[in-house]
Amino acid sequence: MEKNLSDRQEDPKGNGPKVSLGRRSFIKSVATLGSALSISSLRSETVQAQVQAAPATRPSAGTPPSSAGWGPFTASDHVGRYFQVIYPASTAPGELSLSVTYTLWIPEDIQTIRAVIVHQHGASIPAAQAGATAAYDLHWQALAKKWDCALMGPSYHVLNDATDLTPGGAELWFDPRKGSDKTFLKALSELAANSGHQEVATVPWCLWGHSGGGIWSNVMSMLHPSRVVAVFLRSGTAAMFRSRAEFPRPEVPNAIYAIPTMVNVGVGEKGKVPWGGSIATFQEYRAKGAPIGFAPDPRTGHECGDSRYLAIPFFDACLGIRLPDRSTNDAALKLVDLSSVWLAPFMGEMAVPAAEFKGDPKEAVWLPNSAVAQAWREYLKTGTVSDSTPPRLRSTCVCQPERIKESKSLGMPRRTLRAGSAASSCCATDGEWRDCRRIRQSRCSGVRSSRGSRITTRQKRRSPRCSTWTPQPSPA
Repeated sequence: MEKNLSDRQEDPKGNGPKVSLGRRSFIKSVATLGSALSISSLRSETVQAQVQAAPATRPSAGTPPSSAGWGPFTASDHVGRYFQVIYPASTAPGELSLSVTYTLWIPEDIQTIRAVIVHQHGASIPAAQAGATAAYDLHWQALAKKWDCALMGPSYHVLNDATDLTPGGAELWFDPRKGSDKTFLKALSELAANSGHQEVATVPWCLWGHSGGGIWSNVMSMLHPSRVVAVFLRSGTAAMFRSRAEFPRPEVPNAIYAIPTMVNVGVGEKGKVPWGGSIATFQEYRAKGAPIGFAPDPRTGHECGDSRYLAIPFFDACLGIRLPDRSTNDAALKLVDLSSVWLAPFMGEMAVPAAEFKGDPKEAVWLPNSAVAQAWREYLKTGTVSDSTPPRLRSTCVCQPERIKESKSLGMPRRTLRAGSAASSCCATDGEWRDCRRIRQSRCSGVRSSRGSRITTRQKRRSPRCSTWTPQPSPA
């Protein structure tokens, strides 16, 4: 979506397909429309109350939310809590010279936040305004909820679509060394105080970034490697800007080679800076033994396409691998266990367990587990990842096995339960599905998935077990 970044050629002749101006204009218009459609009410009572509840000493005190597409917005499902801080542009040397809005979503009934998932938009005004809705995204919220994480959507108020140091341009924020690093840390501290979750200021991060947001995420992982769980770089790495005199080459610490990373770029960008920078980052990191993968998107150019369906399973796996156990006081991230990883040839499509890989592992695509390997294979072929689970159906029933009737739902015959009294209870909630009671040696079992839930019943002649459903990371 960033015109200047995506159009920049590595080779004057180019060696790959180009994204037409008509297509690029269509993509930009869709992003703008998506941002506009999100604003059904700029001042929802819930969000407004939380914004106004912030201390009067906050930097943005007295600054009302803008009505030009920066939020706050009305959440579609009113689940969880939203917090927002706004910082004006600074004129002080070394500080952020653009205004910025940070929106944080925290799941309901969460006791301790374990990490913050940061969804960082790219350069240009449409990208920044679309990024203002990131914390409201239900897909990413499902991932955050599963792992007791908060979801953050920063939105930098750029004044134009420039990707350099032009006043109001995006490089003023996507190079964290120009002030956005300090402002981001300040926002985490303030949001920690406002939300009552002091741990927000210190927990680790998952960093997702597109284009300029990828550059930002890449450099942030160099500045704070001990705080980064994993990184997903869509069409953006620091290597893209090595030829820019105003962008000093960041120092790469050895600790960055312990961070799981996925580099994702559209095949339509071959011959352009994002393609070359993505490959350079993958090859340099992998040569050092870093756990890094490479996933070319066959359907797109610089736009994100359906990359979220690879990014969310990737983060899901990495959070499971690296987050400290809930029962421990040790806050250090776990190292990646190399015994269960999968490897694939660079530019190949077949991944195998690391023990079965025949090539040079330091040139191979790294994948954290078999589930991600399967999603990666499909993504390389189709540009998306399919999901066969049924749509979500939220319901609460009281199970009475003696009164079972046949019915149809969503076109699929299935057995459902009528409500009854003095029976085993099946409770369908956002977080879990439990069946822990026994009536006449019968069991009502609930089956739920990433896209929905369904109720089934079966008779059993032995004592039932309590089953718990955990939400998966790619909802409808």
